Amino acid sequence: GTGGSANGADGGTGGASGSSAGGTAGTGTDAGGPPTRGAISLHVAPGTGCSLANTFEDFPKLASGHPVSATAKGEAVVDGGTTDEGPVSVRCDWWGDPTPMFDAVLKIGTAGAQRFVNLGASMDPNKTIDGGLVFSDDALPASYGSTAEGPCHYDVISMDATTRSVWGSVRCDTFSTSDGSDTCILAYSYFYFENCKIKTMP
Repeated sequence: GTGGSANGADGGTGGASGSSAGGTAGTGTDAGGPPTRGAISLHVAPGTGCSLANTFEDFPKLASGHPVSATAKGEAVVDGGTTDEGPVSVRCDWWGDPTPMFDAVLKIGTAGAQRFVNLGASMDPNKTIDGGLVFSDDALPASYGSTAEGPCHYDVISMDATTRSVWGSVRCDTFSTSDGSDTCILAYSYFYFENCKIKTMP
């Protein structure tokens, strides 16, 4: 998608990397190839003025541990697969050279009982990059995300242009509802995507 602030997406499917990177994300992806896989573990910290408890939002939820961490990629879900929560949708777009960008969406569940994350940024193993992130859960009254004034901070743990995979961390000093009524913090959180699709620029 194209940019606005990341938490303006409120359940949409794009904009995280486009908004924070200051560019237009572009349209179109390549077809075929192995299915896209992904895993996310978000650590929501209450901070001041936050109604959420100190908790982890894992995609997928596991009986113990987290699907991805600073030391292990763990267990990813596959686009078109299913979990105990319902069907899975994983989308990851990859474009740009020599510093590629990614924009990913992971959804688990059915309408009315769905959890969703949209995240994205440039990928540079040598430095921290600002990007966007949106999280929503139908069990919550509103979605949460970064803002144009308070972007998230991404660090690459490893990346592979051949498999178009990225494993990294993200943290957000401001993680709030779109109207700013509830402001939390996203502590160190982790993600892994592989088999991202090449996005063609207009």
